[in-house]
Amino acid sequence: MTIKENVAVAIVFLVSLPGMLYAALMKCKSRMLRRSPSHLVLGIVVGLLVTAPGAAAPGNCLGQKMPVHQCVADNSKMMETRTTRSRPWLRPASVLAVGILAIMLVGAQIAYASPTSGMPNQQCIRDATGFTQGTICTAGDVVISRFEVISGPASCIDGEQVTLTVNATLESNSEKSRYDVGLWVDQNGGDAMSNGNVCYRDYLNPITANPSPTDLTNGQGPFLNSELPPDVCGEISAKALNIYDLQEFTILCQDNDGNGKLDVGTCSSWDVTADQNLCTGTLTAKPDQSSKCNCGYTPVGNVVF
Repeated sequence: MTIKENVAVAIVFLVSLPGMLYAALMKCKSRMLRRSPSHLVLGIVVGLLVTAPGAAAPGNCLGQKMPVHQCVADNSKMMETRTTRSRPWLRPASVLAVGILAIMLVGAQIAYASPTSGMPNQQCIRDATGFTQGTICTAGDVVISRFEVISGPASCIDGEQVTLTVNATLESNSEKSRYDVGLWVDQNGGDAMSNGNVCYRDYLNPITANPSPTDLTNGQGPFLNSELPPDVCGEISAKALNIYDLQEFTILCQDNDGNGKLDVGTCSSWDVTADQNLCTGTLTAKPDQSSKCNCGYTPVGNVVF
């Protein structure tokens, strides 16, 4: 085959492989494999490596009275000729294409985020959930304890609009993990719970799948997630502290606790049970029960009021 033919085969294989992988993954009923599609990719790559030209050479050298490196070289030449004739899809261009695809898929498995992350001018908790009970958000499992300013003014005047980028410190007071953690920030000078108020909304992302590593304090994750795809919203483990960078938003300058510094109405929300609700982005990161949220006023760095 010519170089052009090699490239054509590689492109066809590269385009069709994601569909095959996805179909195999969706049909697999194993919970562990559904959480870790990288294992499937790894298996494919290993399979290619062990059947690729020269891969079987070390085994063929057993019992042959010659230096191993010479045996490997001789067998590699023989295998390359035999393999490329019978299986042209194992030529270098195809193997390279598969390797690139494997890296892309593993990277996507390690950390991925929904494009709906960080949305201003949304409904606050009561309107977004439809809760009509007189008292809601009574639990304290997850709280937003403070905001640190990444970019924004050092001071503001009462009633003026302030545009900020901040990171949020989320603290777990629960003995168990809490799932699909959502963040709500009031933008009009009130609380993040009442009907008619306008909120910036967000959720913990990007996420990772067990047992991939997490980074809970750098502001950008990846954060823990043990729920099944296509859920993309992070969780917070028992007694953990997470730091999350929010997107830029605008709030009203106010001092609700009278300490001379800016604060803002916020709520955190969560699910108690894994896989109870499907969370696919900002607008689906909502509490699964009317009590499973916590609201109050959160200090915003050291912005002087």
